[in-house]
Amino acid sequence: MKKFIKKNKKIIVFALYMFITFILINFHENWRDEAQAWLIARDCNIFELFR
Repeated sequence: MKKFIKKNKKIIVFALYMFITFILINFHENWRDEAQAWLIARDCNIFELFR
């Protein structure tokens, strides 16, 4: 088991980081600047977004 951990330390740390990020993102609340971009994207069609 120690060889596995020693050999794959970067992968384990990255997987742990992704797991924690996934858990915490569920509790994230959009701030005004984030919500504004989402509302604009929601209300426009694809052509209006690029115009």
